[in-house]
Amino acid sequence: MQKDESQENWLCAAQEMHDLLCSYGFEHVSVDIIDWRLEEGPSIFVCEPTDIIFSKWDMVRRRILDSVDTSGFQMLGCHRMCYESRAVDCKPTVLVTVNPKFERDWDIAKQDISNILTDFDLPGVVVQIYKDRGIFCVGQRSIEIATIGHSVSARDSSSYGTFGGWLNIRQSPDSEWEPFAGMMKHVKDGDSALHNRLHPSESAEEADCPSYGEIKRHIDVFKQTVSELQREEPYRTLEKLRADGDLPDELKEKWQKHRAHINSHEGSLANLEAYSESKMHRYNMLVTTFFTVAENGKQHATDEHSVLRGLEKAFFEPGDSGALIFKKTGAMVGMGFGGQVQGQVSVFTHVNDLIDDIKDQTGVDQVTIYTQEWPIKGSEGDQD
Repeated sequence: MQKDESQENWLCAAQEMHDLLCSYGFEHVSVDIIDWRLEEGPSIFVCEPTDIIFSKWDMVRRRILDSVDTSGFQMLGCHRMCYESRAVDCKPTVLVTVNPKFERDWDIAKQDISNILTDFDLPGVVVQIYKDRGIFCVGQRSIEIATIGHSVSARDSSSYGTFGGWLNIRQSPDSEWEPFAGMMKHVKDGDSALHNRLHPSESAEEADCPSYGEIKRHIDVFKQTVSELQREEPYRTLEKLRADGDLPDELKEKWQKHRAHINSHEGSLANLEAYSESKMHRYNMLVTTFFTVAENGKQHATDEHSVLRGLEKAFFEPGDSGALIFKKTGAMVGMGFGGQVQGQVSVFTHVNDLIDDIKDQTGVDQVTIYTQEWPIKGSEGDQD
């Protein structure tokens, strides 16, 4: 049968298959026909500025937090979500991911949020309650363009947490800059379930966290190298002869040797470009609320942000917490720490909130974050 057949026809098919099984003596075998889209899971896209809820989202979100019982909530966000493959086919959606082990009537929460949408005159917006694993258990499988660092863990380390990036802090404008490494740890003590903690750096060589700018720099180097090799002699002359069909047999081996050297650089270039492209996903700057529960049972909500990816592309995976996220221009957006909905939604702390938190916890006056490489001694870089 085709995927667009009616529900009644699918029911008849299930009954016929069950009758067939019974005729062979398999009366206790049941037949279930499941929507093919459930295997892949829902598709999630960013809300566009033209969506009716876009400009009202912050007010809607605050009303939900103030008036709806958020027990069991893990994440509250605004996206386009459906089981279709195109964003245009999906309605703007208030997405609530919840703890599947938390027992409550989720229909009540869904109706409460729907009533709020009615109050704000948002008839075209739907509510989706999605049972998911914990925010830190990412699935394995301008709007601004964002990318994430690769290989973010400290090498051969089991005690420092996940390396996020280098930073300098100082107590006051006339004090000395002190080097630190930004680390991510998931903790649950008191009211707070997540801290961006700092530990003095040991060595710049013991961890790596390539940013988009660093990857782009390597791409440019490979492009330049390939171009120079193609212009060098004798390859340039040999290639012209080959293109014209005049390359003598005795020179083919020489051409192949030079061509193989160029191919190796072009292969590395292609791999880097493919990696860079695979890490580009969409970010629309709408706030996403993230919920954690401390060991004392108290729920804690923080305002975060999110990057969305397609089902077919990996973006934020287990072990990536603490990685820095960048715009395509190379500007740092924030620090990632978790994900939801099979990893399609990657949650991160915005860089402004990150710096404010560092200042609050350390009492420093200024913070410099180096997102590309360990700074040269004495360099101040950009402050925020």
